[in-house]
Amino acid sequence: MEIGQLQHFATVAQFGNFGRAAEELHVTQSALSKSIKRLESFIGATLFERTTRGVQLTVYGRGLLNYANVILNERNRAISMMSAIKGRAVGNLVIGVSKHLGGLIVPDAVNRLISAFPGVWVEVIEGYTDELSGLLLNGSADLLFVGYKEQAHTPALVYEKLLDSDSVIIAHPSHPLAKKASVTRAELMKARWILTVEKSSIFQFYNSLDLEGSEYDPSNLPILSSSAQFTARMIRSGGFIAISGRHAVADDLAAGKLAEVRGPIRKRSPNIGIVLRRKGYRSPMLVRLIKEIRSVAKDR
Repeated sequence: MEIGQLQHFATVAQFGNFGRAAEELHVTQSALSKSIKRLESFIGATLFERTTRGVQLTVYGRGLLNYANVILNERNRAISMMSAIKGRAVGNLVIGVSKHLGGLIVPDAVNRLISAFPGVWVEVIEGYTDELSGLLLNGSADLLFVGYKEQAHTPALVYEKLLDSDSVIIAHPSHPLAKKASVTRAELMKARWILTVEKSSIFQFYNSLDLEGSEYDPSNLPILSSSAQFTARMIRSGGFIAISGRHAVADDLAAGKLAEVRGPIRKRSPNIGIVLRRKGYRSPMLVRLIKEIRSVAKDR
């Protein structure tokens, strides 16, 4: 198996068409077909099946694609690191961070790392845990700092819990519900909600409130947003409320910029910590970053 064959395979999988893949790779379609056939011969299985619209992956192709992406990403990262070393950088790291966790732990840990090693190059990618896990699995990220649930573990990844955080309902201090000592489920369901866009987010929303079907108006659906800035703006408008991890809004609550709505919400306690690939090379810079993250978390 050659890395060039894996590149050809991954490109055909990306475009679903040999002709378009050949153009992207700057090779002839005939040469590309021969490369795929040699790879299939080595694997001992058919990787693509032809359709009227092009080609699609077989079950063997889907299985190989995850590994191919990891190998190709690691190859590209190795090339980047060699270039960085020539430019006097000492290494590179890509960190995936959950939305609303970007200001927690990681900035202090990165500051400590670059103070000790000024030449290290760091990239931080913000996203939701589901999508960030995909980046970690395919080698596009070295480490994640995320909130996660025990039952959502992926066998190929290692999870290390560092912090706990319960859930809190937040609103602008001027919101009517923020001024009450306690609110009912009915009052919560009459409010306008804004939720993060994650897998099963609406189900988790209703489940967290422990609601019966008759207690909410299905026409009063929450607004879904993947933008932290949009969500914050909607909260600041005074008309919306949201569920958040307490860790993410602790400073704003303490400063009086946000208020906690005290209602019948089930206090979830997601784990907050680091996630790594179970197998694979861990560079000295990654090992040092892990050490710094643990140290900062311990000091909190």
